[in-house]
Amino acid sequence: MAVPYCHQPLFGMILFLIHLRMQFLY
Repeated sequence: MAVPYCHQPLFGMILFLIHLRMQFLY
């Protein structure tokens, strides 16, 4: 990824929540 997670903690958290939600759906 071009943007490091250390500079975008909120964006990383959103991706993590989306990943968890996809796991729960499937």
